[in-house]
Amino acid sequence: MPGISRRSYEISVQDHRLQYLSLSARHGSMRAAADYLGVAASSISRQIKLLERALSIDLVEKASYKVQLTEAGQMLIEYYERRVIEHQELLARLAELRSTRTSTIRIVIGHGLLAVRFLKAFAAISSKYPDISIEMKAADGEDAERLLLNDGAQLGLLFDTGEDVRLKLLGTSRQPFSLFMSEKHPLAREKAIWPVQISGERLVLPDAGSRLLEIIHSVFTNGGLPLNIVLQSPSIQVILDSVAQGMGVTMLPRILGQSMAAIPGIVERPILSDELSDVRLHLVSRIGRRMTPAGLALQNALVREMNRLDEELLASTAD
Repeated sequence: MPGISRRSYEISVQDHRLQYLSLSARHGSMRAAADYLGVAASSISRQIKLLERALSIDLVEKASYKVQLTEAGQMLIEYYERRVIEHQELLARLAELRSTRTSTIRIVIGHGLLAVRFLKAFAAISSKYPDISIEMKAADGEDAERLLLNDGAQLGLLFDTGEDVRLKLLGTSRQPFSLFMSEKHPLAREKAIWPVQISGERLVLPDAGSRLLEIIHSVFTNGGLPLNIVLQSPSIQVILDSVAQGMGVTMLPRILGQSMAAIPGIVERPILSDELSDVRLHLVSRIGRRMTPAGLALQNALVREMNRLDEELLASTAD
């Protein structure tokens, strides 16, 4: 257009010149910036002068021993530093997206909680993201929370986790404890069982490292009721097999006892205890945790499965 200089279209703000200006201001002199970069001081001075010429404005105060920026120089440095930060964030995000296809999803699971219901969710995500590796770690209580808070695991599937403000609750499902026993056991004639009736029975229970045993001990100890434990095992399958063999009875949350209830000759009875009826299964992660697409898909799949568990519990209690 007539009367308008083409000069504004030819301005060149090169990153290395902006870097030289920024480092000179940060270190106090062009020589200090040159020493930091391992280049000649004259090179720093020349590039800053070329930048001033390109922008047609002074960027450094003249006749000053220490590099002091003009208002224009300060604006330019703020712009440059914002760009550096955005550039770094962009590269980190791109690296995260690139690693999505080869990343590992780590999930910490309460001892004995690897139920078939959740294996279906894992299988679905593995099929959708074939290059994703799913790593499951067994831990309870503080050990599980430590893994989540230190990024040793992205997700946690745990019973009654503590109220740590650094953890975010993603999903929950009520999993009341039931008593599982042989249909020939005297208590099988009852429609529901009180804890006092269980106290004298031979019990097959999870081992001492399990959150499940902590919950059971808390309820019985607070009620002044002793436990007659004849076998403890970290394996839910061993517990189920032992009960099926008549070694004793067991108390387990509904999700863990579903496969036992399907065994011929085994019956399930609800336990009449407010504490054991309101045990919750929680899906948690660290506050601020950024999930990959595959991690988010697994999270959503687990939440859907937990919602189905609640629907099944509601339907069973309505019958």
